[in-house]
Amino acid sequence: ATVISPRECEVGLWIIKHSKDAFAKTEAFDEFSRQHDYSHELIQAFIDESADDKSSFEKVKELGFAIEQNTDKMLAALDRIKVGAK
Repeated sequence: ATVISPRECEVGLWIIKHSKDAFAKTEAFDEFSRQHDYSHELIQAFIDESADDKSSFEKVKELGFAIEQNTDKMLAALDRIKVGAK
């Protein structure tokens, strides 16, 4: 299975739609966009490792944890965007 590109999913489309807004010129928006791109890489790696019979449970578990951490970073960046937009 292949994960869609970061610019084809709903979040990616939102990023593109708002890329000219004032809040898109912030470090927090850049961080959110970077973490979003990275989330696609992590999810693809998780899928690939999960489908690989030679993969270890530990590797899959590490990737799952990395996805969780990445999600936390994305949410933190969104919080900073929200605070900055007030």
